[in-house]
Amino acid sequence: MLASKPQPFNLLGLPADLMDVLGFEHLESLDFFNLRLACRDLYKKTSKAFGRRYFKHMKFMLSPDSLQALEDISKNDELSHYIRHIGIGTERIHSQILNKWDAQNFDEWAQTYRNEYETQLRRQVELDKDGTARRILTGVLSSLPNLQSV
Repeated sequence: MLASKPQPFNLLGLPADLMDVLGFEHLESLDFFNLRLACRDLYKKTSKAFGRRYFKHMKFMLSPDSLQALEDISKNDELSHYIRHIGIGTERIHSQILNKWDAQNFDEWAQTYRNEYETQLRRQVELDKDGTARRILTGVLSSLPNLQSV
């Protein structure tokens, strides 16, 4: 009887449990992200590791974009159940920065960023005034099934 020819190693042939351990414990982030991008099967087999690795502890700011990201994640059935701990940063955009800026660098900065900075500052003020932050946080915090701390 002839011995069968060894088959080449196929990563897709590994069980999901082994892919989970590989993705959660052994791969650097960039390698893990690239592995997930390789094909749909690997993406699916590493979803649990991805959720446990990158969504267990999350930090958000009291800004429109950050709170929108939090709300979007909380509505995602695949990712929301991995969140255990949320940090809310108190970082704020300050209007006084325009008064303290180094005059030598200000003109260059203003040409590139001033309009966007002022837009974000306006959005932050509106968020504070209209109760959107409270509405989003109240909805999100009550909807995360495994949340343990804020």
